[in-house]
Amino acid sequence: MKKRKIILYSFLLVAYLILAFFITGFGAIFLGFADYSLIIIFGIINMCIAYFYFKIESLRSIFIGFLISSAGLVFSYLLWMPISNFNFADDIIILGIISNAIFQTLSWLLVEKLIVKRNYIKTTALFTSMLLMTVISFNMHDFWKFEKYYNWNKRKVIIIQTTDSKTGQLLIGDSIELSTKRQRLYGLMGDIPIKKTITDANGLSEFEIYLGTDYRGTIWRTKEYLDLFAIIPSEIREKDTIRIKTTANNE
Repeated sequence: MKKRKIILYSFLLVAYLILAFFITGFGAIFLGFADYSLIIIFGIINMCIAYFYFKIESLRSIFIGFLISSAGLVFSYLLWMPISNFNFADDIIILGIISNAIFQTLSWLLVEKLIVKRNYIKTTALFTSMLLMTVISFNMHDFWKFEKYYNWNKRKVIIIQTTDSKTGQLLIGDSIELSTKRQRLYGLMGDIPIKKTITDANGLSEFEIYLGTDYRGTIWRTKEYLDLFAIIPSEIREKDTIRIKTTANNE
């Protein structure tokens, strides 16, 4: 029996790892991130394991399946966030996949002990836990965007002044958005908007940003014309006001 369990859980771990790589890859390609795909697909797989292997009734199998898949994703984020402040964090995204697979595999030990053998956890508790964890897991890809999890550097308020490169005229009432690139835990590198504002009567806009991070800005002069600009850490450290000359809407 012990050998059989070792084989089962070893198989589950390997299967979770392999599937997670494929699900993350395809999810990232088509959606930009794979969180929803991981929760839903692993939820269905876990439901089948609970129903067909552990012989748990269908309704409870559904709750258990999605509780494990959503909790696995939340757990992997909680492990990943504390180390994402360090520069090497983007290079070890595999931690998310591995920790997710390990957590889901170990979860079946608890299911076997507390539900299959002793039935300690009631259906209502399973449903409530599943619902709460699913809601949390579906929003984790937004939660990770909070910049406090990415950089220990100090923040600084900077002023951006935009002018027309052709006429030198200040741009008044135009929209400016700053964003920074962040590696998603289960997806592609993406631009994460920090703030969007409108230039004042002096063509100025104010942003509070980190000293050690690269930013990309977008200027909308009208609905049809826009321009892009970049701000590097050295500019942030050396200047309080950054002047941008835009060619948007120039003939």
